[in-house]
Amino acid sequence: MRFSGSHRTTYTYSDEVFLQPHKIRLRPRSDPGQVLREYSIHFTPEPEGTTDALDAWGNHVTWAWFSGRTSKLEIITRFVVDRLRANPFDFVIPTPEGEAIPPAYAQDERAALGPYFSSEPGPGVVRLADAVAEAAGGRVLDFASTLAERLHEECRMIVRPTGSPMRGEDTLEQKEGSCRDLAVLYIEACRHVGIAARFVSGYVERHPFDAPRELHAWAGVYVPGAGWRGFDPSQGLAVANRHVTLATAGQPAGAAPVTGSFVGSNGATTTLETVIEFGVEDV
Repeated sequence: MRFSGSHRTTYTYSDEVFLQPHKIRLRPRSDPGQVLREYSIHFTPEPEGTTDALDAWGNHVTWAWFSGRTSKLEIITRFVVDRLRANPFDFVIPTPEGEAIPPAYAQDERAALGPYFSSEPGPGVVRLADAVAEAAGGRVLDFASTLAERLHEECRMIVRPTGSPMRGEDTLEQKEGSCRDLAVLYIEACRHVGIAARFVSGYVERHPFDAPRELHAWAGVYVPGAGWRGFDPSQGLAVANRHVTLATAGQPAGAAPVTGSFVGSNGATTTLETVIEFGVEDV
């Protein structure tokens, strides 16, 4: 599947402000399941300078720094991305121990995966994870799939444009949450049973009819013999070729699309508008 589109992010300030350096994570990743064909990024106002780098999680980031004052910051990215993996289960787990919960990760991998085990789930999340693990017969892939399906069935997805993700316990109690809330709940449940899990941000083809497109979030789990594989609890499925990955991290803040601050007069405020447009075609 080929995704071709653009993403406009506009910050409007109530007074002229001085922009501190900003970090942008809007460049789609290239990996075995996804190839970035074209990409560009443009700023208004023009930055004093930019540099591209990899962050601590391996995401491509653009740092931009500015001079002078402005009442608006606009970031426009354009992209063409090919998603290659039509079958999300195109692998074999090499050992019975790798199929179990918790999976038997290789020693060198377990050391690298340390940040993806850290979690403090509430009692409701613990009960949920234990129940799903039992229903899945102690098998990692059955757990990952069943958990995504169960959260999709039991929790209503809502649109919450701003704000940090809620704790998994709160989302579970309310039986509703944004895609990022459901992703955090999913990650907490995975980590409780010993499955390495990470937060993923990006785009998804499917969205409500006539609704504006938004950034999407889901989870990734690390499977022996397969590496990182995506599961989307807001849609109840394993991720294949209808999602585009922008950034991944052990914590949601590490996958934030834009991070930065400003200095202005006392009481200066900001409003945020995003417009995401893309088309999808078979290639």
